[in-house]
Parts: sequence; C-alpha cells; structure tokens
Amino acid sequence: MFSNFSMKDKKRSPMFSKEDIHHIFTLINPEDVVASTAPGAHDHFPTLLVRSGGDVFTIRDYALRDFKSRVTTATTRVSVANLSKELNVAEPDILKFAEECHDWVLLSANDLEVVPKTLRDLVLNNLQELATCQLVSMTSFSQRNDISIKSLDALANGQLSDPLDALRKADADHIASNQYFKLMQDTVQELLVSALKMIVPARISPELIPGEPPIWLIMKIVEERTNIGGKDPPWRLESSENFITCIPRIYEAERLSANLDQLKTGEVPWIRLRPLSEEIRGLYPSLKDLKEYVRTDPDILIEDTIAISNSWVRKLKDECLQALRRDNFIDLRTRINDSFPAECQSKIFERVQSAIVESSKEDFPEEDPLHVLNGFILTSTGYRIHRDSLLVAADTHAQQEWESLKGHPEKESQFRMRQVLQLGSGNKPILSLMSEDKKISKAIKERFICKVNSLESSNASDFKTFWAHHVDGRIQNYLDALDSIDDPKLREELLSLVSDYVEKDLLPDAISKARAQGLVRTTSTIKQIQGLEHILSKEDTKLQDVISSPEATLAEHVKKAMVGDLNHKMQKLSDPLRLFLILILVLHSEHKPGVVYATAKFAPRLLKQLKTSLDSEQYEQLQKWKDIVKAGKLSKDDIKGMKQLAADTVQPG
Repeated sequence: MFSNFSMKDKKRSPMFSKEDIHHIFTLINPEDVVASTAPGAHDHFPTLLVRSGGDVFTIRDYALRDFKSRVTTATTRVSVANLSKELNVAEPDILKFAEECHDWVLLSANDLEVVPKTLRDLVLNNLQELATCQLVSMTSFSQRNDISIKSLDALANGQLSDPLDALRKADADHIASNQYFKLMQDTVQELLVSALKMIVPARISPELIPGEPPIWLIMKIVEERTNIGGKDPPWRLESSENFITCIPRIYEAERLSANLDQLKTGEVPWIRLRPLSEEIRGLYPSLKDLKEYVRTDPDILIEDTIAISNSWVRKLKDECLQALRRDNFIDLRTRINDSFPAECQSKIFERVQSAIVESSKEDFPEEDPLHVLNGFILTSTGYRIHRDSLLVAADTHAQQEWESLKGHPEKESQFRMRQVLQLGSGNKPILSLMSEDKKISKAIKERFICKVNSLESSNASDFKTFWAHHVDGRIQNYLDALDSIDDPKLREELLSLVSDYVEKDLLPDAISKARAQGLVRTTSTIKQIQGLEHILSKEDTKLQDVISSPEATLAEHVKKAMVGDLNHKMQKLSDPLRLFLILILVLHSEHKPGVVYATAKFAPRLLKQLKTSLDSEQYEQLQKWKDIVKAGKLSKDDIKGMKQLAADTVQPG
C-alpha cells in the first residue's frame, strides 16, 4: 500500500474529477466509517488526510509519525506554518496532532507555534515545581511561558508516574500538585485539631498555610475537613476577606454556659443577647431561639434583648437595705444606672424599688413608710434629717443675708433657694428634690421670713436698749437734775447749755454710733432717726421733743453709769478746775435727782445748791478747795483728797 495516492494519472482517464473527490472526502469522514465497523476494521480503513497542496491524499498515521519524528528531534519552537509546509499537511491537522500528542508537544498561547518535546518537558518540570508548593494560575503561567491554556489543561489532566506529583485542578484556572493539596489539607487539619483541643475558634488565614493559597480554596478544604455538608456538623464557619473562622460547636456550648452561669451566680448583672446570639449561631440560629431558651431559666430575666441576673438584683436589694439602715437613704437610681444599660434601667428600678419598699416593712418596723424621691429612697428618719437641714439652712441663709445688708438699710433681704441648697447639710440631690415639694418649699421660705423678722425684732430691741441708755436715759437725768435746781437763772443757763450739747453732740454722736453698730436697719428705727434729724433741724428744739421718757429704774441705772463715768474720768485728771467741777457733779448726783451737765464756771454756783444737803464740815472743805483752785494753789494732797471724796461718794465704804 502506498502512503500517497494521486488524483492525477496521465495513463488513464479519470473516473472522478478533482472536485468530485474533494466532495466525497468531505461527505464521508473516514473516522465515522471506522467507528461503524467491527473491531479491527480500522486496520483495513486507514484515515486519509489531504496534503497541504490539496491534490494528494495521505494516510493520517504516516503523517502523525512524521510529525512526532520532527518534534522529537527539534530543540526550538517550530511554527505551525513551517511544519505544515515541511510535512505537507494542512495547518488545522498540525494543530490536531499537537493537541493529541500532549506527551510530546505543547502549543504556544496563540496556537502559532509548536513547543517540541525537549522544551515541553522543561515547561512541565517548571509547572510541577511550582505546583508542589503553591497554587498556580494557568492564565498567568500561560502568559509568562507563552503556552496555550488547552496545552496546560492537557498537562493537568495527564497521568504522571508519581501520584504526588500529578497535577490537579482546583478550579477552571488554577492547578496544583496532589502533594501541595495534601500539604494544605494536613495544615488545615492541624489547625482544626489544635482549636478543638483548646476549645477555641480556629482562625485560618492564607499566611498560616504554605504557599498562602486564596481564601476560596482554603474554604473548600475547610469544608471538606469539617464535614460542613453533613448532618449536625461539629463546626460552624465564618468567612471574611482575609481569613476563615472555624468555630467548634462545643466552644459555642461552653460560651453559652459560661455567660448564663455568670448571670445565675450574680457575677455580672446583665449581658446582651444579640452579640451572644451572633457568637453561638451554630446552637441557636436566631436571637428569638436564644431568648426562648434563656427564658426557661428562673434565675434569669429577659428585658428586650438584655438578659438580667436575678441573683444580682436580689443582692442589690440586700445592699440597699443595709445602706438604708446605715445612712437612712440610698441613691437607687444611680446604682441602677451604673449597673444596667439604658434600655432596661426603668424596669429594673421599678422591680428593685418595689422589693425594697416591701422588705422595709419587716426590716424597719419602727419606721414610718419609706419616702421615694425620684431615684432616692429615704427612711422617715432620713427624710426628717434632710428636711430639718433645709430649715436650718434657711435660718443660716437669713442670717447671712441680714449680715450682707448691714451697710445698706434701704435694701431688703432676698430669699434664694439655691443658697439654701448650698448651705444645707446632707445629700445635695435629695435636698434639691425635697425643695421642689410645695409644702417643704413653703416651709423653707416661711422659716427664712421668720428668721429675718426675728433678726429685725432683735435689731429693733437692741436699738431701743442702746437709745435708752445713750440718749433717753442721759437726757432724762439732765432734765431731772435741772428740775432740782431752785435758782431760776442758773437753771435757765444750764438748760441752754445742755440743750446745745444734746443737739450738737449727744444726738449726732448717738445716731452715728447706732448706725456704725448696725442698729438703724428696721423700718421703724429708720423712721425714728429720720424724725429726730428733722426735729434737730428746727431752731426751737426742746429736749422733751427728742426723748421718750424711760422707766424710773432705767433712768436710775443710767444715772449710776453716768456717775461712774465721771468718777472714772476724775481719777485720771490733774486739771484743778475740771477736778473740782466733776467732784461737785458727783456730789450733786448723790444728793439730788439726775445728773447735772455743766462746765467749770458753774461749779461755785452748783456748790451753793448743795449747802443744805451737805454737813457743815464737808461744805467748808469744798469751799476751801474752791478758793485754792481759784488761787491756783491746789496741792497733791488736795487732789488726792478730792478724788478720794468722789470715789467714796460713788462707792461708799
């Protein structure tokens, strides 16, 4: 049999034309003929190919043999076009030969070159070397090595002698060796076993696995190793962009148990169920499922998405009762707010408050019912202490306000609740809340007014006492002394003298002292002083117009004080004229009503007024001293005698 059969024979007339032969060839595919015959028929019906020139048929196996021979001996890439010409085979058939002979050749990325066996083996070795330690992208490898994807697919699907070196596709574009797949699987398995042993989630990231495979491949391996597709898998998986978290079911069970145990023992007051639900979705898929489970425990309360420790609430109640015994009040609102989130504070407050009020009936049988002020609870004793503190503070406020207006008698005391609260002792928030009570607020203001009125009354009384001693009592004694003088002319002269003294010295000085001492502050006192100042502005002022007649006992008391002052002043004097005058005034007050106001020139005439009241010996001695004083010859013994007589008169032996 000949390998070539020509459609041109010059010795014979052709039965079919060239066009007929081509048409028949296209209609009857030799491969179909072989497939439709019995086994071994292929040996009798060899496949034919049309040579590249189109005029000659050739047997396909012979052409393939020539192709293999050519690519086996080649050391560089051969273009498909050149092979087609060299082997006289059409380019499509050359491409088919290359695809069939993946153990011999590869095609370039653009299918324009054939990579011969020597280079094909180098490419395979390179691919295997990479694939044993990492995942290889066929697209990237194709671009870097100028090898077609189909050729790489053929390599990946080929059967290699060592199963560990065999290539395996991870997906449509990625391949790796069985050895690398086993390495990834073993590494993932070790991480899972370690996590399960420690009962913690395994966080698997590319950095933990040799070759740093992508997340999607790690997920495939993890799913295989954790039996995620099976019934009741022992793991739950969570994936993110950078890692996969493998959560053991036993870990979720322990997390749930640990959280609920903390609530049951009162170690924590509350927990949020939503984050716990997210953490243990493998046990309870939804928040609703978790709430239904937790609600079955009598030691735990559920408020919206908050689980609350009944034990902690009971402990809080007991602590509050102890604080009530010790301090007589508790700030329950702050205790609740410091321990619970905002969304359940009101409900917990109501629950604990009710429990405290109920328990107090047995714990405080001697007390009246508890007082609840907003977030505070007070015993009746605590309530009374704080209320009394506010009343005392009102007194202090009134006293301070009174003192601050000492130099401003025209201003009135102003009540300020803020000042009362600052002055009050006790818990400031409680004081503030109590001040908002209408009854207590009214009592505080009334206490302030009462204290101010008391201060005004006391001030008015102090002024009255001051005025009686410094003005009314003195003037009354001056008038009484004038009435005892039987010499009309002397009496008239002394009246003029004392009137001038009272108008110009006594009254202005007394008013000034009263104001300096803060005694001119009440309305009545101010009007009284203003009235006196108006009277003094007149020319015909009489002493009777400026005094209120004091009681006899007061006038006598003032007289003793005035005489005592005269004696005290005399003991310090050395001037003869003044010594003699004061001695006469002291003696006159001893024997006559009142106290005379006079100057030294009136001493001799006043001595005559005493003639009938003194014994002759004493009167003669006074006359003698009068003459000595007039002569300016008063001796030390005389001075001593005069002082002694005055002292004996004021304080008789």
